[in-house]
Amino acid sequence: MRAEIIAVGTELLIGQITNTNARHISRKLNEYGISVYYHSVVGDNRDRIKEVFKTALERSDLVVMTGGLGPTEDDLTKEAVCESLNIELVLDENILSMIQGYFSKRNIKMARSNEKQAMVPKGAFILHNEKGTAPGFYIKNGEKGIVILPGPPMEMEPMFDYYLSTFLSKDTTIFSKFINIFGIGESTVEERILDLIHADDSITLATYASIGQVVIRITTIAENELLAESRMKKILDILHERFGENIFSDEETTLPIKVSRLLYEHGKTVAVAESCTGGLISKIVTDQPGATKIYLGGVVAYDNYFKQRFLRVSSDLLREEGAVSGNVCRQMAESVASDSGADFGLAVTGIAGPSGGTQDKPIGTVYIGICSNGVTKVKKHIFNGDRNKIRNMAAMTALDMLRRELL
Repeated sequence: MRAEIIAVGTELLIGQITNTNARHISRKLNEYGISVYYHSVVGDNRDRIKEVFKTALERSDLVVMTGGLGPTEDDLTKEAVCESLNIELVLDENILSMIQGYFSKRNIKMARSNEKQAMVPKGAFILHNEKGTAPGFYIKNGEKGIVILPGPPMEMEPMFDYYLSTFLSKDTTIFSKFINIFGIGESTVEERILDLIHADDSITLATYASIGQVVIRITTIAENELLAESRMKKILDILHERFGENIFSDEETTLPIKVSRLLYEHGKTVAVAESCTGGLISKIVTDQPGATKIYLGGVVAYDNYFKQRFLRVSSDLLREEGAVSGNVCRQMAESVASDSGADFGLAVTGIAGPSGGTQDKPIGTVYIGICSNGVTKVKKHIFNGDRNKIRNMAAMTALDMLRRELL
């Protein structure tokens, strides 16, 4: 079955709000083995809604629409759909009573315009709204299905989740595995798996990237999880062999979450000394739940005086080699580890730009060090990009260095 999701609302087109509904619906449909081929967004205009809806109905088996079910003049979704299908809108007294009750419980006088929400497509299956006033609808049109849902996520999500099994069968399911890789670019990753992309028609591989991280998604449609697992095992084994320690997880997760889990599972702690990242590493780590058990603290030292005063970096070393150097990074990592008592001392110093680079130390030069059990390792990196990208790459690479030490 092919599905299409249409989000209705001018506020989506102008970027006023983010369309999180499409993501939620796509994930849920995947669980039912339904492939979502298209996402569309259309403004609050009757003719354009009709045009987008007709196109979707021609090319898709299931059309899911969100938004445009409110009481105002520009809420036109069900009107546009009914006109397209030549279906009459009729007043549902039960729905009207429920809407009136919704306002009565809150001691709010119902506006006359809310009666519009009790107008329903004739013959449609009503999807009751437990969180608001606008009901949803399921319309069967020949061999095709149309689901119309309210726009606010707090109303849409519980409605869709509750009624999903009512109009969908779960004979097959889409199963996915995620290989998360750090330290190799997306183009290089894709080059290494080209032979696998077309090796098995029952399995699809796709890559997508974020800062420093590449995800390979392996997907198959199967009747049960056991069959899906057996199909994907060979591919997963090959990927582990090819990418080795660059793989940080087989789950749908992120590097910061994985590192936090490893610290927690091993009963280890970390303290951080940061220069060019300005506390970004500390923020990323403490964004994770349970950070108090793994993160002891950090020192953000930009000025050389702070490096000497709070991290005991040698003034001679700063003068001779500069703040951005391997030995300064080493002393930062060792000091924060010993002073905090953490199992790992993590340090970063570099040049994030847009100024400050030299021929010997260009913008993007970053040293990352880690100290554990009296042993310190320091590695030099040269990252490309603007200031924000360099700082983020430095922070994520530092976390990956910590991950490798934990392993």
